Amino acid sequence: MSERFDAAVIGAGMAGLAAAKLLARAGKTTILLEASARSGGRVVTLKSDTGTAIELGPEFVHGKAEPIFSLAREAGVELVSIADRHFQKSGGRFAELKHAWQPPGGIGAAQALSAPFWGMLFIAGEATDHEYPGTVAGALASGARAARQALQALQG
Repeated sequence: MSERFDAAVIGAGMAGLAAAKLLARAGKTTILLEASARSGGRVVTLKSDTGTAIELGPEFVHGKAEPIFSLAREAGVELVSIADRHFQKSGGRFAELKHAWQPPGGIGAAQALSAPFWGMLFIAGEATDHEYPGTVAGALASGARAARQALQALQG
């Protein structure tokens, strides 16, 4: 293993995997560091005793999430359209939500979180994406954005 790397990606969730993939494809020596025993972040599937898949993390693609569609095409995975309705329990009653996915952290949080630190630290994750906040698509898109920022910094 090399002692020197062009880039270090911390966290092998969707954003980290996307960033490391793009950096490596660009020819940069990249190390991907993950604290847990597996990659994938919140995306995890368990199998029941009967073999049924149980999704503990994201399991649906919401809206027109091009980062997810692109990844599915690359992996040869078929996505199936289903009805999309969301409900929230409030005061003992359920109410249907028109817009289930809200940006985490309020207005301006994604812009602040996605800004580079010291010109060499680039933050990615679903909370840092402007177009798909709070989703796996946002994590993938933010990983790609952070990789582009890192590549630009490495050239300069």
